[in-house]
Amino acid sequence: MDTAPFRMRLSATPAALSALLAGLSDADARWQPADGGWSIVEILGHLSDEDELDFGARLRLLLETPRAAWPDIDPETTVQQRGHVKRKLAEQLAAFAAQRKQSLEWLAAYSAVEDRPVHEHPALGRLSPADLLANWTAHDLLHTRQLATRLWQLVERDAGGRHLDYAGDAPT
Repeated sequence: MDTAPFRMRLSATPAALSALLAGLSDADARWQPADGGWSIVEILGHLSDEDELDFGARLRLLLETPRAAWPDIDPETTVQQRGHVKRKLAEQLAAFAAQRKQSLEWLAAYSAVEDRPVHEHPALGRLSPADLLANWTAHDLLHTRQLATRLWQLVERDAGGRHLDYAGDAPT
């Protein structure tokens, strides 16, 4: 599988998120919904963590040392332990952009990835390098949608109970 379209999408994410979140205050970036979901800065921190500890690390292992065991990860605990909620938005955006740049510099050495070797994931079954790369790209989009939802929730909060039905359906 050609990595170029995936590398392009992965490289676009930091700028897209920076534009999406432009002008947001640090207080709003730290705001958490009543359901206990992550704040915007925590979502950004999680994206950096995933490059470093999950998708980036595991793809590297699979391509460079395919028989190596994958390290355990716990995204919820990592976000808490790293104190992402305490960071400033600009700092978190810069950290994500720097981590993504580092990931893409490494990934540039691979113009293509194959379906072998594979890793036996205990819950998902066989995962190839191509599977990981596609899922890494999709993961960015899931969290972009999550960020849009947080921004919608901030508008709801600031609207003071006014209905937003005219805007269309709320993001989920």
